[in-house]
Amino acid sequence: MSGVVDLHFLLSATADDGSSAPTYRVELKIDGEGGDNGAPLTEPVQVNLARMVAMPANEEEREELANDLIWPKVEEMKQDEAPLTYFSDVGAELWGALCDGRIKTRLEKEFERDDVVKHIRLSIPPELSELPWECIYDDDISSYFAIRDGFCVIRDAGFGAERYANLPRDVAQPSLLALAPSFSGLMVETELIGIKQVFSESGQVEPEVLKGLVDSDAYGPRIRSRKHEIVHYIGHGQLADSGRVEILFNSKEDPENWIPGEIFSESFRNSGVLLAVLNCCESNSFRSYRLSGLGEVLAERGVPVGVVMQYAIEDTIAAEFSKRFYGALMETGGRIDIAIQRARSSLLHEHSANKPRAPFTPVLFMVRDFHQLFMLPRPPGGGGVVEPRPVEVRGIDLPSRLTEAAEACNLVPIVGSGLLKPPTERRSDELEAAYNCASVVSLLHSIDDALKTDDGSPIYADREEIALAERSDFFAQMALSRMAQLFVAREGVEESDLLELLNMQLKSAAPTASHVAIARWGVPAVYYLPFDGLMEAAYEDQSVGRSPNRVYGVKDAFTEQANTHHLVLVRGSITRPDTIAITEQDCTRLLDEIGNMPTDIDELLARKLKCSLLFLGVHPRDPLVRRLGACLLGIGRSMGPAYFVAPDYDKADEAYWSSLEAKTSINFVDANPKDVVLELSKWFQ
Repeated sequence: MSGVVDLHFLLSATADDGSSAPTYRVELKIDGEGGDNGAPLTEPVQVNLARMVAMPANEEEREELANDLIWPKVEEMKQDEAPLTYFSDVGAELWGALCDGRIKTRLEKEFERDDVVKHIRLSIPPELSELPWECIYDDDISSYFAIRDGFCVIRDAGFGAERYANLPRDVAQPSLLALAPSFSGLMVETELIGIKQVFSESGQVEPEVLKGLVDSDAYGPRIRSRKHEIVHYIGHGQLADSGRVEILFNSKEDPENWIPGEIFSESFRNSGVLLAVLNCCESNSFRSYRLSGLGEVLAERGVPVGVVMQYAIEDTIAAEFSKRFYGALMETGGRIDIAIQRARSSLLHEHSANKPRAPFTPVLFMVRDFHQLFMLPRPPGGGGVVEPRPVEVRGIDLPSRLTEAAEACNLVPIVGSGLLKPPTERRSDELEAAYNCASVVSLLHSIDDALKTDDGSPIYADREEIALAERSDFFAQMALSRMAQLFVAREGVEESDLLELLNMQLKSAAPTASHVAIARWGVPAVYYLPFDGLMEAAYEDQSVGRSPNRVYGVKDAFTEQANTHHLVLVRGSITRPDTIAITEQDCTRLLDEIGNMPTDIDELLARKLKCSLLFLGVHPRDPLVRRLGACLLGIGRSMGPAYFVAPDYDKADEAYWSSLEAKTSINFVDANPKDVVLELSKWFQ
């Protein structure tokens, strides 16, 4: 299907008659190859904003609207708590409002055509832009238009094609500029590798990546250089109190600098950019008296096609969408309309059960007649979009003996960086302050940004390893040690330079609720592997009410006193930089030291009858964890069962740990470490 028929729905408010339900007029204009280009059809439609957008303030109105469930469904869709049936219910309601009467009859003729792509183009007043138009649903055939083959749902960019007459329409080798500011804590390298793979397999120019300190002095000139037809942003967005989106960049004074979307978009004026993809949460949030989304703002700045996000978007889904979207763009020879439809369809098929909002989150703003954005050669074999495995949703089921050990305070937690849950969504209010700067991946990116040649190329060449690190704490720890070793090995660089870099990264870190909860547990000791200082800071919380005996590393004997609570900082701490073990050489030394730990640890564990070890947020394949576990499990004479909380363990991990010469059983718990901390805290109380 190469042709297009444009089905343009224009919604406009009628005169205010004083009623509580505003009336909107729907006008349908049909234009395209072989379409009926006659007089527009118009129909009045009643759209009650109280039912769809906001909760009515009047209690009587709330009771009156309780039966139709439109407002609650829309609100749950915003919070990502709605099942797929809510999207079809609300989508059918919206579609019914658009095409009742003569309009519906007229559309049936166009829908029967299979020689064109049907563009459902929506011109929406700002006050209606928050409604989920991307999920409009045809109840007659049980189908979403946004994912239906031969259709594309578009929000009109608000400007005619003549405004963009000077832009090229025959680009065969589009250049992509990726903006990936530091301190995001996201799967940046994973997304970049996916995009680069698509461009490489299609014979396209390798994308340019702007990473590290990305401020306006960095991104502004690159966007305005007129060297890039595509700009792709990877990072965080947030909805400000003004009702408009802010986008996270950096500045020389502050690593986290939130820039209003309308200010960022000024960089696109006269830039020659044809496509802007803002792959961050709520990047469509922009409300004014005239414009109904950031996509329209970009169009006003001169960008004819924009892809923005209506809702918060999970990190893994954002990376998946990028690869599928660009893959389909290459497969179709540069057809934006078909590419967005295929990407949405893939997301719906993969995530209909666990994340049904995913396919309806991307919003396409497009100036009419820009659907064939590039003239790309179709790759041999139809491209190579990789199908990911479906995401499993796992529950939590704690063994009774583990909860009994918690109730008796007979646990010794061994805590790792997995306690810091990565931000699952690309917006600030989903981030934990600690994770944003203290995660292993964030530290990894910080050192990687500092390891650059004079021309800005990365010195650490293994980008695949960094992508693996973004998905697995096991690979992250290994890559961090390797990269730190490379950092200090450079000529003229000292270890103090690395420590200064770490201190700059960690100075804004704050303990999470999980850290504070563990600090409250009445256990004899906590072994803490990260050097981020978060566990120490957790004990300063007023709710904890005690100060531990801090042991830096594993060489020193405990200072034993009655009822002493020990905090063993296995890798040292940023609060004592001279104790930190981060490079490969440091870790080799630490392995030897663990094997020769003082014998008073035996007395510590023996003091509590049937004391159990709880491995929490550490990876079962981490060499340090294996050495520490072997030593601790091998000395206890009357220990209780040991528990390993690891949501991604496998049979090989179980086989290794069960082979240890331990005097107790080792049980794996398939659960998120944070959920386990929350549940066990109830038993400690």
